[in-house]
Amino acid sequence: MKNKLFILSFLCVSAFLSAQDNLSKAQQLEQIGLYKLPDPEDLKNLILKENQMEVSAISTSDISPDFSNIDDLQWLKKPARQNKVIMLGENHYHNYIHNLRHRMFFALNQFDYYPLIVLEMQYSLTAYVNYYLSIKNEQKAKQFFDDELSHMVTSQEDYNLFLYIRKWNTLHPEKPLKAGCSDLEHDYKTTIERIILPYLNMVEKDTDTHLENLMQRELGSLIAVYKKRLKKAAKKNLTGKYPFITPTYIKTVIDNLESLHKAYYYDFNTYRQIAIVRNLTGREFLGKYWKGKKMFLHGGNYHLTSQVKYPDQKNFLREGSYLNFEYPETKGKTYAVQVTGLARSLEDMANISLDSCIHVGRAYRQTTDKFQTAYQKNLILPDDNYIEWKIGSIDSLIVKKAFTNNTTGVIIEKTHWPLMLQDMKEENMNEYNYLKYRKDQEMRYDKIIYFIKSPLIRARIKE
Repeated sequence: MKNKLFILSFLCVSAFLSAQDNLSKAQQLEQIGLYKLPDPEDLKNLILKENQMEVSAISTSDISPDFSNIDDLQWLKKPARQNKVIMLGENHYHNYIHNLRHRMFFALNQFDYYPLIVLEMQYSLTAYVNYYLSIKNEQKAKQFFDDELSHMVTSQEDYNLFLYIRKWNTLHPEKPLKAGCSDLEHDYKTTIERIILPYLNMVEKDTDTHLENLMQRELGSLIAVYKKRLKKAAKKNLTGKYPFITPTYIKTVIDNLESLHKAYYYDFNTYRQIAIVRNLTGREFLGKYWKGKKMFLHGGNYHLTSQVKYPDQKNFLREGSYLNFEYPETKGKTYAVQVTGLARSLEDMANISLDSCIHVGRAYRQTTDKFQTAYQKNLILPDDNYIEWKIGSIDSLIVKKAFTNNTTGVIIEKTHWPLMLQDMKEENMNEYNYLKYRKDQEMRYDKIIYFIKSPLIRARIKE
């Protein structure tokens, strides 16, 4: 009987492996969740026509050493001068989008003055980053980064941004720039271990925190303990290892940690958004950096719309909506750019284990795992470009327009939606309904940009 079961199992495995061998490369990639970026030959017979969309080219380059390569961003000059908040909403993990972020930030500060860039990173980094930016001596700044921020800054692109700001501040002392972070303490274990406990241990040695198996939902009782110890520290007005580590700062970090707990325990989006709005506008949080000035926001495209006004006093569900329709200092004074990356390539991440990297978010890990799996199976090369969804009619047209204009990045100057919808309604109702959805989504922003391909952003390796 055992021999029969063994033979049957062997035959099943052999049949499965044989079926896998017979799958085409495209089919194997689709099983992983990757789809080829169309080439010009694939785009010859589109239903949508090239004259139904007008585009111009935008560079994929990072900011130049002298901050001068901004000629293709002249469209930003008028919005920069007319508004108080410029927002760049993206889909994540595209290196070229981060390059655009850098060029936009420094262009804004040549067209006008936007002293603060706000990133979708955990709030507690703000004080550390700005202390790093304030250190004049390069050697001392590098030492501070290595000692503290190297454990918290997760991507090479974000590190590069901070280096660029340091250089700008040296060249333009009349327009100093700072950086803020507005999100929850997603890497809560690092926040507790490196920020909260070293400060609270000055009052009373911690014996309550056991980080190894600590989950976000379990933070409630621990936060209550931290608040009691903070009261003792506040009575003594203790200052931590650096001058910015004060009772007020630690209180804001604990408050943000509590918001993380509420998000996971009750409702993630509601409590996350309440925290982000507070972090952006609260005087003890980021408000002190930009009140009466202007700011540039970079984050997920869901968050940073300018044309979505919620009913029922729910504008806080998108910080872009809150800033444009509700917050008195910025009401009616926002401008939103949506930038979307289509295909990605592994490039420098091909042979890097994510377990060797600083805190990696779940979505980045899922995306990178797909590409690395395909690479390890010899299905793709590091510079091959693949998309994580089946490309539809309008994205195919965008790719074709990019090829026609010999560019990777395109600004959508005008989309002739009535013509598109009319043609598609006659050919494919599913695509027609999707086009209506895309029109609604894109009308929520003031400017639309696409990069048809880009390398993945680079996770920083633990030192």
